Amino acid sequence: MRNQHGYACHRQHPDTSNDPEKNVKRSTILGMLISTVLYILISVVAMGAMSQSELASSTAPISDIIVKVLNLKSLNFLNIAIAISILGTAMGWLLSTARVGYAAGEDGIFPSVFAKVHPKYNTPHVALIIGSIFINIIFLMNFTKGLAGAYSFIVVLATLSYLPIYAISTIAEIILMVKEDKKPTFKKHLGLIIRCLIGFAFAIWAIYASGAEIVMYGFILILLGVPIYGYMSIKKHFR
Repeated sequence: MRNQHGYACHRQHPDTSNDPEKNVKRSTILGMLISTVLYILISVVAMGAMSQSELASSTAPISDIIVKVLNLKSLNFLNIAIAISILGTAMGWLLSTARVGYAAGEDGIFPSVFAKVHPKYNTPHVALIIGSIFINIIFLMNFTKGLAGAYSFIVVLATLSYLPIYAISTIAEIILMVKEDKKPTFKKHLGLIIRCLIGFAFAIWAIYASGAEIVMYGFILILLGVPIYGYMSIKKHFR
């Protein structure tokens, strides 16, 4: 699921895109199609390239599959490609994370310091710096598990942080439908209600499947946002 979030990055900063009404829609559809095709191809190739027992015992199944399919004698080229991919992904997510903090600062959800833009480079430099610091702190806190363990922890925790938003959004969709429709009926919007409830159930199941430790850390992250919400509410009250 985490891998599917990549094609949604562009939606976090449409104000910096050319013709966002057209390009955001196009990039969403193309990104979803490309990622879906890639994962289907990987699954199909995996079924024919290696046996189930080999896949189960492999510590790097994707690498082993590519080596067998392409008949590679060395993993050097593959490792370089993976490193470039990881670097590009990390840079993209780092910049996207800063845009989220910037948008929250502009909307008054986060302190206004997050909305500051660099006068020369026109980037949310404060949100970028603060986000980078927190990411590295979380990463170092789990480095005792090893590099792979720390990376896996960050990936699962980041995925979990999306799930409550997805769950809330599915119910919000039903509420918005009722508010915008002057004469809403259950039969009229049955399809939408079913889709939303399926999405809500999936989000809850995915949260449960993340494991008790990750859910605990996710709950702590939510609680860390409560003082910020209280501070912003008090600030608005005395404004």
